[in-house]
Amino acid sequence: MKIIILYGLPAVGKLTIAKELSHITGYKIFHNHISIDFALTFFKFGTSEFVKIRNELWIKGLKIAKVYNFNGLILTTVFEKTTNPKLILNINKYFDSNDIVYYILLKCSKKELIKRVSSQERISTGKIHSLEQLIQVIETEFVYIPKITGKYTYEIDITKLHPSEAARLITKFIGGGGGNRTLDRRLKRPLLYH
Repeated sequence: MKIIILYGLPAVGKLTIAKELSHITGYKIFHNHISIDFALTFFKFGTSEFVKIRNELWIKGLKIAKVYNFNGLILTTVFEKTTNPKLILNINKYFDSNDIVYYILLKCSKKELIKRVSSQERISTGKIHSLEQLIQVIETEFVYIPKITGKYTYEIDITKLHPSEAARLITKFIGGGGGNRTLDRRLKRPLLYH
């Protein structure tokens, strides 16, 4: 199984690209807000109960993917202060040794991020949807981009890419087993970003 973790700042386009990637590959999407929205039904964001429920749902989703032998799974996430980075960075422990976990950092310019954060779709889904909210979570370091390195880690600057182009780049990368280093100048290796 191939497990693709798309991560980056809020509003960068993780879910949009995940949908395109799913359309191309047939992989299931486990969007971060599925677990967040469920946990918010019962507990306030950031409480220990909220974090526990969200993490349990993540683990349950991973186990479902393994039990039902999906060909692939696409996860979207933002690293933030209530996220247990070990859960995300050690996701391979829920899979077999022949399964591959890819960490794909999606980045875009500040100008593009500002444009994307106030989209109508974000407002209707309860996500961060204003410039003020985005600035607050970045300046207070509530959200962050960890350094993730390794054979299956890449970053893509999607500022000028259509979501389908970004999804095709990712598809080429995962199709090549992670060893193809000549994919595109927008696909950078190794991932060293902080």
